[in-house]
Amino acid sequence: FREAVETNRAGEISVDRNCRTALRGFYAAGDVTDVAYKQIVIAMGEGAKAALSAFEDRIRGRL
Repeated sequence: FREAVETNRAGEISVDRNCRTALRGFYAAGDVTDVAYKQIVIAMGEGAKAALSAFEDRIRGRL
């Protein structure tokens, strides 16, 4: 995904606090992101947050 979205030196995808990337309509969650902790429970929560962000963006006409 390095060609499509911003990544850090470790190759992790950069996301905001709502799992949005700089590319509109592209969300990332879990171990592929630059979040501080890489644990299964964190990844599951981040996945739910990304899905809710996508839903919110779609409802508000951002996608």
